[in-house]
Amino acid sequence: MALKTEKNKLKALRKQMVTTLTLLHHRGWALIPQVHLTARVTGLPELTDLITDLPLLTIQLPEPFPKLAGDYLLITRPGLPVVDVIKKPEETILLFKCAENGTVLHLMGSQHDIRIEPCSALINHLRFHEKLAGTIKNAIVMLAEPDDLIRLSAIMPYENAFSPDKVLCSAWPPVKNLLDPPDVKQLCQIFDTDTNGYRVAGHLPGLVIWEKHGAYVAAKRISSAITMLEAASKAARLALPFSLQTQTIL
Repeated sequence: MALKTEKNKLKALRKQMVTTLTLLHHRGWALIPQVHLTARVTGLPELTDLITDLPLLTIQLPEPFPKLAGDYLLITRPGLPVVDVIKKPEETILLFKCAENGTVLHLMGSQHDIRIEPCSALINHLRFHEKLAGTIKNAIVMLAEPDDLIRLSAIMPYENAFSPDKVLCSAWPPVKNLLDPPDVKQLCQIFDTDTNGYRVAGHLPGLVIWEKHGAYVAAKRISSAITMLEAASKAARLALPFSLQTQTIL
C-alpha cells in the first residue's frame, strides 16, 4: 500500500513538473533545444529521465565546493523582480540551493521542492558548446547568451539577489577588497579606456563576477575573465540555432 502511495505521489509530481515547464515554454521562454539539465534525483530515479529529456540547459557539476553552501543559482526571466521570484516560484524555471556539505541541491519548480543529488557537487559552469568546455571549465559561467535569450543569474545569498538588468556593484562590498593592487589599477584602466563593455558585476568568495554584453563569468584575475567572457560569448553564438537567435522572452 505504501509503495502504491509513493508511486501515486511520484506520478503527480511528474505531471506537475511537465505542466510547469510546458507552461513556461508556452509563455514565451526561449528554451535551448540542443542542451539539457544533467542531474541525478535522490530517491526519485523515475524523474531522472524526465529531467534530462526536457530541453533545458546542460549544467556541469564539478568537485564539491562547500564555500558556496547555502547559495542559490537561478534561471529566470530578464528583469523579473526579486520579490516576485521569492513570492511566485512558478515564475522561475529552476532554482538550486546548495546544502551545507556542498553536495546536495534543491530543485524548485512551481510549488515543489525536489531534493537532487548532483553527479558531483555544485554547479561550476554552463556549457553551450562541447569544444569550449576545456576553456571555461575552471570558471563559474553565470550567463552566456545573446541579450534576448535565457538569463542566468546568481543569488548569493538569496535575499541579496541581483538581476542582469541592474547595476550590481552597489549591492556588494567594494570589489577592490577582493583584488590585488595591480588588478585594481588594471580595472580602473579598463573602465577608463576600454570600449568593449567589460565591467564588474558582483563577487563570489575569493572571486569577482565580470560581465560583457550579457555574459557573466567569475574569475580572480581580469585577464582570465576576459578570456572566458570571449569564449562564453562565442559559445552562445555557436550553440544557438538560427531560429532562436532572434527569439525574445516576453
